[in-house]
Amino acid sequence: MPWSATVDPDLRVGMVRATGYVTGRDIFLANEALYSDPAWQPGFDELWDCSDISEFVVDLDELKDVAAMEVEGKDRVGNGRVALVMTREVVQMVGYLYRRLVVESERPVEVVQTLEAGAAWLGLDGVPDWLRAPGA
Repeated sequence: MPWSATVDPDLRVGMVRATGYVTGRDIFLANEALYSDPAWQPGFDELWDCSDISEFVVDLDELKDVAAMEVEGKDRVGNGRVALVMTREVVQMVGYLYRRLVVESERPVEVVQTLEAGAAWLGLDGVPDWLRAPGA
């Protein structure tokens, strides 16, 4: 599985790490895992670490499905902020398109280049331990 997800209710944040070969379906499933987690509450923020995606294979319909989950499921998702850590330009382009597609959800989405920048944008004191690289 090219992704893992967890929710930290103390921080009020859901976190996803996506690595390697990632598809649009993977992104949909990672979102579903966050929002189905018993610890998830509407309005929690999200911090996605997509910095280690080597190949991102997503078509517009898949991205629209993810956006529809956000827009149509607003009661379940809430209006928390979403920080997308994306270091490769081609991956960032998908992040910017996603931000445009979810504008109706009224969830602020920011594409950043580091975990530290994402955590800061969300107002966290630092990068949550779950997302820290081993030995960091």
